[in-house]
This record gives sequence, structure tokens and C-alpha cells, in this order.
Amino acid sequence: MTLARGGSGSYPEGVNEEQSRRMAAAAEALLEALEAAAEAREAIASARFESALERERVQAARRAAAAVEQTARKVEVAAGRLGAAVAALRLAGAFEAVREGLDAARRGKAAARAIPEGDGTAARRAAAEAALEDLERALDRLTRIAFPS
Repeated sequence: MTLARGGSGSYPEGVNEEQSRRMAAAAEALLEALEAAAEAREAIASARFESALERERVQAARRAAAAVEQTARKVEVAAGRLGAAVAALRLAGAFEAVREGLDAARRGKAAARAIPEGDGTAARRAAAEAALEDLERALDRLTRIAFPS
């Protein structure tokens, strides 16, 4: 199978219009997931975690949990769309990246539900950071499949 060189990377020659449309939808979903991850990173870095008021710290944990869960949902959508887009292309590592993305999304959702229940502010923030890092690793792998260099 020969590769066609394009402005954004390398895909097998003969990518048809339907495959191209699916790749565009997957790329858009990946960009949305990347944006959600950045928003989650901001929520985790919130100064409200350091507030003297318990109510503020709890709200910060809830906001971080919601942002991590939203990122997990977006990673799940992106992985599904990318899986459908690359199935016919037989790209090396694509199946493993999609499976990792779906698994990370499941773990991220579960972790997000547990964040507000964590024991103390530091534990809540650490749980949110760990969940987001897992999602970002999966997202990085998915992005490398969608945007080969």
C-alpha cells in the first residue's frame, strides 16, 4: 500500500470521499476533546482549591470533576469517530489507540464521579489531575493517528 503525502500527513492512497468525511468528523471531535482537556486543566488549577472556605473548595472539586467528565465524554466520542474513520484504512496502531481512548474515557468518567468524594482538597485535586493525565495520554495517541506526521 503506497502512501499519499498531504499537507497534514500520510494516509493510504485511494482515500474516498466518505473516508475523508469521516476523518474530518473525527478530527473535529479530537479538537473538541483537546479544548475540553484544556478547560479541565484550568478547572484543576483553580485558586478556589486553596480557598479558606470549605464551600469554595468543594465547588472547585465539583467543577474539576465536571470538567474531567466532559473531557472523558469528548474523548469517547472522538475515539468512536476515529475508529469508524480508520477502520477501512488499516492504519498501524489505530485499533489500539481507539481502544485505549475508549478505556481511558470509561476510567475518566468513573474517576470524575469520585473526585468530589475525595478525602480533602489535595486528594480531590490529585484525583482530578490523575484522571486528566490518563485522558490526555489517550488523546495524544488518538491525535497522532488522525494527524500523522
